[in-house]
Amino acid sequence: MEFEKVLKCFEAIPFFEGFTREERRFLASLDCNRLSFTDGEAIIREGDLARSVYILVEGRARVTRNKPPEVTLSRLDTGAVFGEIALLGKRPRTTSVAADGPATVLMMDGETIERLNPVLLNKFKNKLIELLANRLDALNEQLMNLVR
Repeated sequence: MEFEKVLKCFEAIPFFEGFTREERRFLASLDCNRLSFTDGEAIIREGDLARSVYILVEGRARVTRNKPPEVTLSRLDTGAVFGEIALLGKRPRTTSVAADGPATVLMMDGETIERLNPVLLNKFKNKLIELLANRLDALNEQLMNLVR
């Protein structure tokens, strides 16, 4: 994907709000793969060993667990960042994510992320931790609603 298009995406996505313009420009210059998916097509599969992080730049996606019966855990909208557990935990994917209609993602390779300068890497990982904390808060709220 062209640099300017990637940069424009990064500037519109809340995950990148804490980064300076120069940091966003640098991240946009990295090797990001633009991938398009059709309805129901797998973006990531539970159990895969890949360590890439994905940014949903167009469309929606569904997060599922494949243990029978398949369960939809959440839905992702444009701007969502996902795949962070495999990157941070260095373990297999814990869920599957499939396109919910036509969808486009940017894939940032885990090895590329790990080679960022220490300050930018720390900032990137802190944003992922913040993302995980927000998801945990939302799950706690859902759990409380179930037990009430």
